[in-house]
Amino acid sequence: MSLRERPGGPTLPRLSAPPRADRVTVEDLLGWVRAGKVRLPAFQRPLKWETKDRTDLLDSMERGYPIGTLLLWKRPLSASGAGRKLDPGLGDPDDGDVYLVVDGQQRITTLWESLGREPRDDERAMVFEIASATDSSGDELAGNFVMRRLTRAEREGPLELRGGRLSLPLHLALDATALSEAFSTLIPRDVKRRCFDIGKRLREYPVPIYVIEGSDIEVGKHVFDRVNSTGKRLERQEIFDALIGGSVDVEDGGLGIALAPTRDLGFGEIDKSTALKALEAVRGDKVGKSDAHQLGREEASRDLERTGVALRMAVQFLRRVGFPHVAVLPYELPLVVLARFFALYSAPHPKSRVSLRRWVWRGSLREVLGGASGSLQQHVDDVVEGDEHEAVQRLLRRTGTGSPPPALESSDSFSLAHARGKLAVCALLAMHPRDLETGEQLRPELLFAEKLENAWRSIVRAPPVDHDQPPLALANRLLHPRRARSPAQLILACDDEGALTSHGLDAEACGSLRRGDARVFLALRSQLLMSRLKAYFERQAEWQRETTPPADGIVRTSLS
Repeated sequence: MSLRERPGGPTLPRLSAPPRADRVTVEDLLGWVRAGKVRLPAFQRPLKWETKDRTDLLDSMERGYPIGTLLLWKRPLSASGAGRKLDPGLGDPDDGDVYLVVDGQQRITTLWESLGREPRDDERAMVFEIASATDSSGDELAGNFVMRRLTRAEREGPLELRGGRLSLPLHLALDATALSEAFSTLIPRDVKRRCFDIGKRLREYPVPIYVIEGSDIEVGKHVFDRVNSTGKRLERQEIFDALIGGSVDVEDGGLGIALAPTRDLGFGEIDKSTALKALEAVRGDKVGKSDAHQLGREEASRDLERTGVALRMAVQFLRRVGFPHVAVLPYELPLVVLARFFALYSAPHPKSRVSLRRWVWRGSLREVLGGASGSLQQHVDDVVEGDEHEAVQRLLRRTGTGSPPPALESSDSFSLAHARGKLAVCALLAMHPRDLETGEQLRPELLFAEKLENAWRSIVRAPPVDHDQPPLALANRLLHPRRARSPAQLILACDDEGALTSHGLDAEACGSLRRGDARVFLALRSQLLMSRLKAYFERQAEWQRETTPPADGIVRTSLS
């Protein structure tokens, strides 16, 4: 640490090294708390959050909204001022470093008390109340977060529907195994799926953090004062652009350099956080761990341009294999991993391209391409330099073996916020849907130019109660730009048989809709769509095809 005199003010300490930007899943963060590694410094203020603040935090995470950046101060446990445990009931770590919470005490405490431990008898618990049927506006089972005391029956279990609702205590959500064991055998499958989805979203939520290091207590105090007086927090990609963008002599000279080559492809705007991960993957850095302070001007310009070329090739590949727009790309991981692959292998073997298509589709359909940052790093590390075929085989092995996953069912609810919904839309787009008014083929870049939900609308506003055809099933969805007419009116007014067929609508289904027989309409359209989706996914994933490298790759490997 060094000292600097501020004009008109006291002498302030300087950090010996800049803060490190990172991300940590909620599950890992609470693991640190449980191990006693997350602690509160003496200068932290008392908790002030009200119930609404706590429920809003969990609601934001479940919806995928940002919740701000945590600022942690890493220092040795043996140093003076090592802080107090976040929960008095926790033990102390044996040795090593601890993290003092400089900014984010309210959020971490809420997460710990809501998810990390079982609530005590005398305190309120965080609960997600799930309705047993969808409402007219939501894309999935309706519900909301509440804080209240658990009843004796809720504490002792099992989880059951009561009054048409299920109450999910969130301390069960962090452990998928414990959650599965907590259900009554009478809980409907869609309610269980909603519970598992909530648990997955919360425990895998990536929390951005900054880590500062140092042993001087005055450093932590001054950082705390600055952060809490300004209230301005930056994401990792914002820091990169702030440090690198101004040193490159082009407009939008930071991550914009890497994104510029993709903007004429009709793929939509890739998030800068994804571009930064792609840059790190192309460079061979640990994803999420690089330090923009260490990049020089020439090195940054060169690597950004190289990443731009690789991202363009990755986007072109994804569009060719059935992912026409970033809005319907179910996971970020393939874009980052493919950027590294094409940076290393700009002219891959044709069989490698076939295998990569199988990888991205098998991994997406099996839902193994999401999750925490560790999974992304493992996939990036699979793309080894100097052996194209082994890189592809490593990726394919991560998708698993054996039978394909269970087929999509007509009763499944589909939302563009989830991977399954995005995969379904990719299959619908492969049918080359046309505008029901103009007859022109719909272009994804225009279809998804605004909010995703604007292009994904219910046909029948209030279909009959039928467990086989819920209101949000795929058969009741029309992928189409908004028009003055409702989706049902658009269908009934269209006399272009080809345009109707492109949306999975035949004369019999349209006749049922015209007669007002919603049940028959949904059943007929569901049968047609499910058949097409199953065939399309099979063509893309090719589950039964071998995943061996080309003959020349096998020979080369055996001789090396």
